[in-house]
Formats: sequence, C-alpha cells, structure tokens
Amino acid sequence: MRQKGGKYWLLLLWFTCLLVHVNPIKAQFRFTSPERKTVRIPVEIQHNLILLPIKINNRVEVNFILDTGSRTTVITEPMLLNVIGVTNRGRNIKIQGLGQGDAILARLIGGIQLNMPEVEGSNMELVVLPPDLISFSEVFGKPVYGIIGNDLFSKFIVEINYRQKYIQLYSPQHYKYKAKGNRAKITLKNGKPYIEALITGSKADTAKLNLLIDTGATQALTVFEQKVPLPDTCIVSYLGRGLSGDIMGKMGRLGSLSFGGFVMKQPVAGFPDDESLQLAIEQDNNWDGNLGGDILCRFTVVLNYPKQEMYLNPNSHLKSPFLYDLSGIQLEARGATYKNITVSYVRPNSAAAQAGIIPGDELISINGVFAHTASIGELYDMLNKKPGKKIRLKLRQNGKTVRTQFVLTRPI
Repeated sequence: MRQKGGKYWLLLLWFTCLLVHVNPIKAQFRFTSPERKTVRIPVEIQHNLILLPIKINNRVEVNFILDTGSRTTVITEPMLLNVIGVTNRGRNIKIQGLGQGDAILARLIGGIQLNMPEVEGSNMELVVLPPDLISFSEVFGKPVYGIIGNDLFSKFIVEINYRQKYIQLYSPQHYKYKAKGNRAKITLKNGKPYIEALITGSKADTAKLNLLIDTGATQALTVFEQKVPLPDTCIVSYLGRGLSGDIMGKMGRLGSLSFGGFVMKQPVAGFPDDESLQLAIEQDNNWDGNLGGDILCRFTVVLNYPKQEMYLNPNSHLKSPFLYDLSGIQLEARGATYKNITVSYVRPNSAAAQAGIIPGDELISINGVFAHTASIGELYDMLNKKPGKKIRLKLRQNGKTVRTQFVLTRPI
C-alpha cells in the first residue's frame, strides 16, 4: 500500500481495469431456498464505496468492496487463506491494471465457499493478490479483504440504496420493474456495465462518451483526456493506485454530465495522464472513462444485467454540489483496532498544507471530537463538510502536541 515518496492510495479503486488472463467460470451464487425471490442485505458505505459482509468457507466474515468494475472476485490479503483453511495454492496467473508498472503474478484458487444472508456461493473461483500489493483495511479503518463484482451482478438483479445503506438481491425470473425513476440502457462487455453519456466541457464543447458504471470509484467522474479537452482550471493530482502502479493526472470541473435522462451540473472529473492510461487505450478504445460513486450515490440504483438495463430513482442528494477534497488530507487507521489515525498524505498547496500539517502527523481530534472515538468515514465527513467551515485540529507532530486550524476551501 505504501507509495513512493510516502504517499498512500487515495480512496480511488482502480480495479476497474483488472484484466485477468483466464476465462472465469460461471458464477455459482444462489438463494439458499429455491422459493426465495429476494433478500435485503445491510451494507456500510464509506467514501461512496459499498462494504459488503461476506463469510468465507463458513469460518470468518470479512468486508468486500462491491465493485461493478471487477469481472472477478479478488482477495487482497493472502494471509486470509490460512484463516479460512485453504491449503490449495491454486495456479499462477498474470494480471494487469491501470498504472505505470508491469503485470503482476497472482494466483487463481477454486473451491471457495462464500455466504451472505440467505445467499450462498459454492465452488467459487477467486483471484488472490500477492502480499503487500495493496491494502484496504487501513484506509477504511476495519478489515476489508477483497472485491466482489460480476460474480454477484451476473446472478442477481442488484438494487443499491445509498441513503438507507442496503443492497437488495432479486431473482431475475421473478423481478418486475416498478417504474420508479428512469430506465437506462446499458451494455455489458467482459462482465462490466457501460452507459452512454453526454459531456459538456467548460467551453461549452460537447462529447458523447461510453462510461463504465463503476461502484468501485469514489469520485464522480473520470474522463480520458483524449475524448474531452481539459477544463480551463485544473489542479495536478495523484488520482489513486492501480494494480500496476500510481495513477497521476489532473482534476477539473466540467460544465455538465447527461445520462439516463438526468443532467448533473458542474461535476468534478479526474483526467488520468496518458502513461497511466496506456493499457486501457490498448485494450479498449471504446472505453472513455468511469461513472463513479459521487454520481451513483445520488440515486437508488438497480442493475439488471440480464436485460442490460439500469434503473435510476433520484434521492435527496441529486442536486447537491460536487465537492473535491476540501481539506487536502488523506488518513489511514493503524493498530490492532484501527484507532490510531495518521495523516498519510497532504495535497500540495491545500488548506491543510498551508496550516503546516505533514504526512506522519498523528490525529488526536477534529473540532473537539477525539479521533479514536470516530470511524475514519466520520472523520472524512468532518474534513469535507462544506466550503467555509473552520477546522480545528489537535495533532502529535514530531513527538510534540500541536494545534492548528484552517478553513475548508474548494480547490477547483
């Protein structure tokens, strides 16, 4: 997880581009009772990412990230194999993702049992990443050991309710669309869903894009620069971590985004650089970017893969302004219970940087709230509440307790 120069993965899941050089077996998920038509499963949502609790081999329950951008189920912590009693080490495979590095060697392991309430997956096949490649637990402040995508979406119709924090799984043969919200056509390619969208740039230029519907990306939108001119005002950004290395680029604000019958004004978009995108361009020149969590969380979303449709029912956040990293701080949770909160990255020239905060600082409190009493998601909510909000921090810096403050500001 640790990056060159002391930076860390910045809450953008770039497993979107996971390319596994195998032919995945057909998903084995099913309801435990043949008579069951639907089941509701509570989830946790942090940074617009969905954490789904799954029990592995009937031994331990851990959180998986629900990611439409992943065609396979992935275990990111190989030490989990010992806990769940797996002795079969599977076979080696090469995988590749976005980033500036080479392909990596992983393992493909079959015969795994995955369980959720009233749902079981038998003889599942999982990709196991090598140790120390990337870790989610410190970022989320709790054990998060994997990613699950097409194995679930290809078997059930999946409703995601971001406001009430649950997913609802439906049997495709019994599901009936109740005409709430808008119906949008999607296209499936290699087990991943795409939708057509219209972008208006900062200079009123327009472009039609084919966007990956990506529940595994926190930000609203990612656009490949070849398709849309950069906005007039951008900031250079470290956009995230892919399987094959760092994703660098720029962040800017577009004029509008139209898709599925909805128009979103002034969305914030990331523009990865050409070097990070080279693999994506080579593999699929019809893929123009990602529609991520900060868009999707404004709806109750239903993904119907069998009919290649998506249903969008707007919630109360539909017209909320798009914000991006108002503080400039990234955090990680350390320790056995993930209660030691440390500053892992500070964006140059951000409000936090100007207040003298540096990577390695231990966070003691925010506006009087002790860091060890809050979840890391709650801490991020405080650090990105609204522009103009004053933030008072107590930190331990180079062995000394310091106090500082700054005002949350829009970087773009």
